[in-house]
Amino acid sequence: MNDRAAKLAKNTIVYAIGNFGSKLLSFVLIPIYTVCLAPDDFGQIDLYILASSLVIPIFTVQSIDAAYRRMLDAYSTRNFKECISNVLCIYALGWLVFTLGFISLCMMHEIKFALLFYFYIVLSAAFQVAQQITRGLRRNGAYSASGILLTLVQGITNIALIVLFGWGAESLLFAPIVASSCGLALLIKLTKVTDYIHIEAISKKIMLEMLSFSAPLCVHSLCWWCITSLGTYLLAFMTGGTELSGVYAMGNRFSQVLSMINSIFFLAWQESAVEEYKSEDSPSFYGKTYTALLQIETGMIAVFLPVIRLYFWVIGESGYALVMDYVPALLAINLLSASISFFSSIFNVVKKTRTVFYSSIVALAISVSLFFTVIPACGIWGIIIGMTGGYTTLLIWRVRQSSRFIKIVCDYKEIVSSLALLILSLLLYYVTPDYLQLLVLAAAAIAAAVLNRGLVIRLFMILKKGLLGGNNA
Repeated sequence: MNDRAAKLAKNTIVYAIGNFGSKLLSFVLIPIYTVCLAPDDFGQIDLYILASSLVIPIFTVQSIDAAYRRMLDAYSTRNFKECISNVLCIYALGWLVFTLGFISLCMMHEIKFALLFYFYIVLSAAFQVAQQITRGLRRNGAYSASGILLTLVQGITNIALIVLFGWGAESLLFAPIVASSCGLALLIKLTKVTDYIHIEAISKKIMLEMLSFSAPLCVHSLCWWCITSLGTYLLAFMTGGTELSGVYAMGNRFSQVLSMINSIFFLAWQESAVEEYKSEDSPSFYGKTYTALLQIETGMIAVFLPVIRLYFWVIGESGYALVMDYVPALLAINLLSASISFFSSIFNVVKKTRTVFYSSIVALAISVSLFFTVIPACGIWGIIIGMTGGYTTLLIWRVRQSSRFIKIVCDYKEIVSSLALLILSLLLYYVTPDYLQLLVLAAAAIAAAVLNRGLVIRLFMILKKGLLGGNNA
């Protein structure tokens, strides 16, 4: 039994406990959204949420990633105090600049739900900083507890506001504000993070070192945001409304089932990737991990596609019926995203974050060019084509550049068989009638289990050992 794989499995389980609920929540609430919210309103709020994912990396300068990477190498209480004090100082300065900029923007333009939008960004960023600090302190149990609380509070608040009190799409901003506040309070109490905050630990040198690490990541995040989100704004602008944007946003809610698995895995993988980089068999360990990731995700897509068809068949007529046409492509894009994230993690491990800058710029240029060219004629498909072009460029570049640091040894036979299952499931999704999708679901589940039977057995044994091995508190 591989102890490293068991540790990775254990950490994945811990992060899954804290994240799976919050990630799954947006999917579970889809029936409420499709029934109670019009595509136009849903699309409008989704633009706010997308904007927050652009603003937060800017005003934090991705310093939370620098702090976490630095804390992985920390070996004393003094090191932790330096990391935490300096990242919070960077956050405070960023918050001040953002607040002044936001007030100026509101004075020049009327922003609907401006106050909600402001607190949504500030508290979401604060909660993310607290979570990364908690991970850096190896308090994975506290991290998971905050995720569970976030899920419960956000879910209950959302349902109460929409169903009981008749709120509209603004509840999608208000509920996360309440949830982030509760989660932040819990993390402060459990980690006693205030004990690590000391003014004398704040150092200009340390902050510059952290910013040197995080600034390229910030640029990458901006490029990534443009590739994944700019098309949504262009779609709304070019069509003169947010109805199609709402349909596209709902399609992304379905594809988040896959992206939430990605995010949970990579939380655990960051630590294992750093620890195992210098081991003698790291190329094999990295390769087996990447192969297993692709096998799991292609199997999930094959099983999930008929479920989507059955869902829309059951609910009947809906303003979101067009979503069915786009979900398979969005799931495939998430698969590309997972591969990009895996190879990108290598640059964080070796602290060569500037390497990601150039590929991000090139990928951005390709995506934006495709957006402006294809969206006017193809609508949502234009966004998908633009994202695919950018993601494919990123993946090819990251694979080539990462090979300078580590040559990953993959099982290409397993990868090809998994991709063959994915292609077959996509064909069946489009050509099989709705009433036969239950049979497709059963066939896909059996095929995925048979093709990946070796992986299933290994995962079962690793998870068993990971669970028995105990969890970090």
